[in-house]
Amino acid sequence: MQEQDDWVATWSDSTISKLKQVIKKTLVENEYLDNVRATKLNPVWIHPILENAIRQKGDEIALSAFNCFS
Repeated sequence: MQEQDDWVATWSDSTISKLKQVIKKTLVENEYLDNVRATKLNPVWIHPILENAIRQKGDEIALSAFNCFS
């Protein structure tokens, strides 16, 4: 990210490290990662009622974020 954004490029290594730590901790707490050393996100599942509401609204493109590809 530092190569892509001039403002981010000004951040110190300790700031980047702390952000990574906080993001990983948040992902673990919300069960998107099994632990802080995990390298693969867990699948995100949505309730069928919500899936149907998204489909009825015509927003099928959003469903791929929830592993709904059919």
